[in-house]
Amino acid sequence: MKKQLIPAVLVLVGAGGWFGWHYIQPQATAPTLSASGTLESTPIELASRLGGRVTSLLVQEGQKVKPNQVLMRLEAHELEAQYRQVQAQAAAAAAQLSLLRAGSRTEDLQSAQAAWQAAELRAQQLANGSRLAEKERAAAEVDVRQSQLNLAEKEYNRLAELVAAETAPQQKLDQAQQALEAARGGLNLAQKSQELVLEGVRSEEIAIAQAQARQQKALLSKVKRGVRPQEIQVAEAQLKQVQAQVEQLQARLQETSILAPCHCLLSVVGAEKGELVSAGAPVLSLLDPQDLWVKVYLSPLELKAIRLNQKVAIQADAWPDQQFKGKIVFISARAEFTPRNIQTRAERIHQVFAVKVKIDNSQQKLFAGMPVDVIWHHD
Repeated sequence: MKKQLIPAVLVLVGAGGWFGWHYIQPQATAPTLSASGTLESTPIELASRLGGRVTSLLVQEGQKVKPNQVLMRLEAHELEAQYRQVQAQAAAAAAQLSLLRAGSRTEDLQSAQAAWQAAELRAQQLANGSRLAEKERAAAEVDVRQSQLNLAEKEYNRLAELVAAETAPQQKLDQAQQALEAARGGLNLAQKSQELVLEGVRSEEIAIAQAQARQQKALLSKVKRGVRPQEIQVAEAQLKQVQAQVEQLQARLQETSILAPCHCLLSVVGAEKGELVSAGAPVLSLLDPQDLWVKVYLSPLELKAIRLNQKVAIQADAWPDQQFKGKIVFISARAEFTPRNIQTRAERIHQVFAVKVKIDNSQQKLFAGMPVDVIWHHD
């Protein structure tokens, strides 16, 4: 019985060994392939849209920089003067708009109201005749109107000087002009009223006085109404136009400072302090440590062992005991270094395909120019 079991056991052991050799061993000893290349990084060229003289260079080659760090400044005296000028224009336009929105002053309204009342009173006096008390009131009214005219003339002259010096808006002067006209009209009416009281009134003079009263009433309505909406719209448009000029000059001033776009390494400085640079000409070159890649070349036989987005290992000569991570991001669809006429199978082996591998350089131990090996497993 024991002799019969021995051959069966041997058969099972042999079958198990054959199975393990064919299925387990290939998985444990999958072939490893590699290709060599040199690390590269796409340079970031910096330039200014404006030409000018370099006034300050704040970095040196090989220096690490941060995002938005100022690296270089160009001369900006003329732009700064223009910027201050348009800022002043914007402030004046804003003040003008505020005055228009505020409407007429209380003093202007009171003056127009008084002129209308005087015109109405004169028209009534002419229609009703005059008495001794009216003569006295007429004389007093002339004195009051003369004082108001004197004050209105002083205010108008004062504002005229301020407007000429560009320290007061034209709207103020226009309002003073209206007040001056109202004061003159009031004095004129008071004087005529006094004359009529002293000399007597004719029918046509009564009609004229009534017409003047209506005219003063219309002027009062205009002052009460204030500024027309169209005038405010024009002032708003002018303010927006000046504000746009301010923003434009702000943008141009920012162009005189060249800033770092990222955490980078300054590799080349193309201009020194005091030099003139042209608009759009590169003056600084940076390298992004995170934008590190290597290009290797594989034969058609090796190409079938890789795929896009496949993870690979990176071995650098500078770090022999450490491997870095990489990922295949590009596989060329066209062969390179191909002979003009391929006639034999042996010549077809010389065809190679470019493969680009993106490097994970989060530890920032790798730099452009280092030789590396790309390692991957052949499934």
